[in-house]
Amino acid sequence: MIPPALLFEYQAGEGLPLHTHAGQAAAVAVLDGRLGLSLDDQAFELPAGHVTRVQTDGFFSSQALEDGTRVPVTLLDLS
Repeated sequence: MIPPALLFEYQAGEGLPLHTHAGQAAAVAVLDGRLGLSLDDQAFELPAGHVTRVQTDGFFSSQALEDGTRVPVTLLDLS
């Protein structure tokens, strides 16, 4: 089965509200711009070219810090 993938294209200030993906991991890559990521009450800034894995049963959110921020996200089931 192919994991679900999404491509987000944001202007500065746009993003995803606080949410959870319990039982899943998310591969997040920043193609262009900069992305602010909040993960379990910790804040991170991800520049273009950065790839990270997000895995938590807690909550996270994201917000573009620049116009034209493009972020593909792939969700992976951990079960």
